[in-house]
Amino acid sequence: MTQTNYDPVIGGQEINLGPVIGGIEAIEYALKHDDYEVRIRGLADALNYGEDGANLVITVMNEDKDWRVQYEAWDILLKSKIPDLVTKARDFEIPWRQIDNIEAKYMAGERDFRWVNLCGVKLTAVNVNQVNLGGANLQEADLSGVKAKGVNLSGANLQKANLSGASLSAVNLSGANLDWVNLKGVSIDIQTQIDPKFRLVWELMNHGGSHRDLTAVDLSNTYLCGVDLRDVKLHSANLSRANLCGACLRGANLFDVDLSEADLSNADLSKAVLRKINLRGANLDKVDLTRDDLTEVDLCSANNLHTANLSGSDLRGVNLRKVYFHTARLSWANLSKADLSDAYLFRANLSDANLCGANLGGADLTRANLRRLKIDSETQINSKYRLVWELVNQPGYHKKLSNVDLSNADLHGINLMGVDLSGANLCGTDLSESNLNGANLRGTKIDAETQIDSQFRLVWDLINQGGSHKKIPNVDLSNAYLCGVDLHGANLRGANLHKANLCEANLSNAYLSKADLSEADLRGADLRGADLFKVSLKGAKIDSKTQISSKLRLIWELINESSSHRNLADVDLSHAVLSEVDLSYADLRGADLRGADLQKVNLSGANLSDSDLSNANLSGANLSGANLSGADLSDADLSKTNLSGANLSDANLKNAKMPLWNWLFR
Repeated sequence: MTQTNYDPVIGGQEINLGPVIGGIEAIEYALKHDDYEVRIRGLADALNYGEDGANLVITVMNEDKDWRVQYEAWDILLKSKIPDLVTKARDFEIPWRQIDNIEAKYMAGERDFRWVNLCGVKLTAVNVNQVNLGGANLQEADLSGVKAKGVNLSGANLQKANLSGASLSAVNLSGANLDWVNLKGVSIDIQTQIDPKFRLVWELMNHGGSHRDLTAVDLSNTYLCGVDLRDVKLHSANLSRANLCGACLRGANLFDVDLSEADLSNADLSKAVLRKINLRGANLDKVDLTRDDLTEVDLCSANNLHTANLSGSDLRGVNLRKVYFHTARLSWANLSKADLSDAYLFRANLSDANLCGANLGGADLTRANLRRLKIDSETQINSKYRLVWELVNQPGYHKKLSNVDLSNADLHGINLMGVDLSGANLCGTDLSESNLNGANLRGTKIDAETQIDSQFRLVWDLINQGGSHKKIPNVDLSNAYLCGVDLHGANLRGANLHKANLCEANLSNAYLSKADLSEADLRGADLRGADLFKVSLKGAKIDSKTQISSKLRLIWELINESSSHRNLADVDLSHAVLSEVDLSYADLRGADLRGADLQKVNLSGANLSDSDLSNANLSGANLSGANLSGADLSDADLSKTNLSGANLSDANLKNAKMPLWNWLFR
């Protein structure tokens, strides 16, 4: 067909734009014209020229300087029904027009609102009859109760818009995006142009769909909340990402249906046929799956999407053989007498679930949460996972777990204090926040996937790899099992080794100054040449086999045995930690107590004449009646010290911290 167009720029000449010889050149000429209307008319027959014409339209859509010409090109492609061209139009990034107060402009007579950005706008119960909103962005707009007779909404984006109670008589919705739009209560008529997919959605929302045959229909990205689909045939249908919250699908045939990422929360799927259904990433919160056959159902998200929520679901006696429950939430689910044989339950949350009488033979429970899980003697479960269940739910039941396989188990936060785990396989096991104090980790297998607190990973490393000359000052190894460990020459200055088991450990030449060895087991340990400056040995265990200097053995005796009235004249106790020790009436004449920690020590009646107590900490000590004549107390801390009746004749009190005495003698 030949079309002629008047060109005012050429002074009244007619430009032949029809498909005649040289026609494509005429269209190209028109598309270069300064008048946008000429360019629009030039587009009309462009698609009649095959690929060349299509490329011209695509170029105009992407590059023309006037949005109206771009819109015309976009609209031509969208309505072409040629898949590749329709896709080009839908993928086009529309240059939205921004306007203020559409109602005022409408009242002023404006009707052209094509490509206008009205995302989230509120136009409730207004009259917008005969408006052109082609290609407009109305995503999430509130259009409830709007009267829109004869409005052009072709190609418009209405995704998630609220159209409840809207009157859409004779409205053009062809090509419009109505994804997740609630069409319930929306008024449409025979003149309303709407894509078949969404006309079906409208029918289902307003008239229900029970017993209908909807085999292989495409209902993806649709809003079907609360819809009645009882006993419907949906074999092989596409319902991916559909909102079916609260929908009734009781007895429906859902064989081979794609429900991936669909919202099925509170939906009724009881007695439905669910074989080969795709529920990857679907929300199944509080869904009723009573007596459903879920054989071969895949609930694992290939793209690491959130997995199905089946918490609290009734799955009694359900066939779940070989089902994929990767990271599924099954807490509080009733799975009694269910067949979960060979099921994949990797990281599944089974806390508080009921699996009494269930068949878990061959099931993979790697990292599954078995806390408060109910099982009984009839529950068929691999011995490894029964042991995991016992450890999680019966703390303290097992004390010897040497050489057992606990790989990839979820043992997060459990109490394994003092347990023998020597030779056990803990590869991939979650032991985070678990109490491994005193646990024997010698020969235990762990790997990079094992989750274990840093303190216990260090313990494992020391006992299995050794710690000779290792630099770990101020480290916390309290309660650690380090029996026989090699710590020769290690830097453990200020380390917390309280209650650590260092029986037969090699600590020779180790740097242990100011370390806390209180209540540590040092029986048979080698401490020769170790730097034990100001080490705390209160409650520590040593024996005849402990290799330790005579000075440190004496300090240990004073701390842990009765020392009242003891003869300690001229002994070297410099820098010793003797806080709270009872040294009442002890003979400490000429003793070297420089820098010693004597806080709250009982030295009542003790003979400390000519002793060196310089820089000693005697805060809170009891020195009542003590003989301190000629003693060196320079720079000593005597705050809160009881010196009643003490003999301080010729004592050196230079720079001593004793505010009370300073006040008395000022």
